[in-house]
Amino acid sequence: MNQTRKTTAIYLRTSTNQQEGGTATQLAKIKQYMDRQDLVIRDYVIYEDKGQSGAKASRPGLDAMLQCCQAGQHDRVIVYSFSRFARSTMQLIKGLETFKLLDIDFVSITESVDTSSPMGKMIFSIMASLSEFERDLIRERTKAGLERVKSEGKVLGAPQQYDIQAAMKLRFEGHSYQQIADIMGCTKSTAYALIQKGLIAA
Repeated sequence: MNQTRKTTAIYLRTSTNQQEGGTATQLAKIKQYMDRQDLVIRDYVIYEDKGQSGAKASRPGLDAMLQCCQAGQHDRVIVYSFSRFARSTMQLIKGLETFKLLDIDFVSITESVDTSSPMGKMIFSIMASLSEFERDLIRERTKAGLERVKSEGKVLGAPQQYDIQAAMKLRFEGHSYQQIADIMGCTKSTAYALIQKGLIAA
């Protein structure tokens, strides 16, 4: 039986290395929040990512924290704001769903969200629903585009038949090329070609 004491994970991130004191400010705000909420947390581990864009799905500090969460070392994750943890709704929802499966509470002090509370659980459910609705809209737009191409007698299979902006949006939200391919109904190589074409045109 695993008797390891679970601790709280505190995640901090700054976008540039020039943001001196950025993570220190976030940590001070988190500690103030814990004092106001009477959260007695004696054991915690700090994970930091300095000079790391929030658009990156993989970051050294974040990856280390998630690995420890998967190993059952934490029962709570606290961040200064949603934007420090994720830069898209999809990325945030994926993280929250992971924590939910692992029975880990998530706290964002700026938004005053605590998934261990009834209000926090409701907010999470609303966000998850909106995210699913957005994915459905993308699928419907892609399907409509394919049907339009077919009705015009064009040959399917060329990257131009797919919505490049939709592919770029999915990639920005943290989806893998295979996931984008599955959503858009194309091959992984086609999804990659779409993203590259969108980057060149940007």
